[in-house]
Amino acid sequence: MTVRTNPATELALPLSVQIVAILLMVQGLVRLGFLTNNFFQQGPRMLAGAPVQFVLVFLLPAVLGILAISASIVILARSPIARTFGLVVGVILLLSQCYFFASTLRNLSLIKQPTPMFLLGIWVITPAYFLVFIATLVCLAIWVPQTESDPFVARRFY
Repeated sequence: MTVRTNPATELALPLSVQIVAILLMVQGLVRLGFLTNNFFQQGPRMLAGAPVQFVLVFLLPAVLGILAISASIVILARSPIARTFGLVVGVILLLSQCYFFASTLRNLSLIKQPTPMFLLGIWVITPAYFLVFIATLVCLAIWVPQTESDPFVARRFY
């Protein structure tokens, strides 16, 4: 059975909003991938030795990754709450990334020999995350979602 959609009810999503939604999803998947790798390397030992550190290192970033993926799904699905939810998630992700970056820089002086992956995370991945979050906030802030009740949309399709 094929479900047919009415082209008059499908509202266009600007390309910039589509791109930032996809970037949010990729960012969330990359974050969850790194967390999975790190969890299998040191998660059970950290959970047994320092449960509070386990929550900060694994659970909080996992929740943020899932939040980013859910925001991108809501945006791409053109939900009525897409813009508001995306802006709230973007602010949460940007603030948490600022916190993670600041705490990492503070602790960098305590590490005698940082690993290449650690340095890649600080100097490549973190700025990329910042760019994605700022682009998300800018694109969603200037995006005005069209609704079916909008007279301009109604005139355009009929």
